[in-house]
Amino acid sequence: MKSALFDQMPMALRVALVVACMLGLQAAFEFWLRAPLANEVLRLQEQGGRMPGPANPSEPARVPDLRARTDAVLERLETARATDARIVHLHALAVDHGVQLRKVSYVRPASAGAVGRHEIQAELAASYPAVRQYLRALLAQDPALAIESLEFSRPPGGAGVRALVRFSMYFRAAAA
Repeated sequence: MKSALFDQMPMALRVALVVACMLGLQAAFEFWLRAPLANEVLRLQEQGGRMPGPANPSEPARVPDLRARTDAVLERLETARATDARIVHLHALAVDHGVQLRKVSYVRPASAGAVGRHEIQAELAASYPAVRQYLRALLAQDPALAIESLEFSRPPGGAGVRALVRFSMYFRAAAA
């Protein structure tokens, strides 16, 4: 259909033509795309059976004991005394990976709960792959360490990158 012919049609006919095209596209979608997918879902449901649930359908599904899970996490955390050794390990690992630690600051905010944290902000200088490997090794060796934020920049005329990293090092607080 030429554009001039379309422009000569009344507005109501244009709208009806557009609606008919949209309905045709929807029908094609339903027939060629959605129907085969629905059949595939039904076939997979028949093959897979039901998902495991409670043996007695009238009894509600069990919620894991949150207290036991919390205690299990606390048992895996080290005490606050071990934090100094973890910080020394953080520095030693940087040397092993060829990463320079600059302007490192340590803050230990007061915590009222059973879990405390040490906030560490460090500026790292090295090549990008060395920084990545260092952070990956650090997270793999200390499961109670989290990277809170990470910012990269390239110093003018430098070959490497600078990374500003904020860590949180979690530990088990002393029992009160």
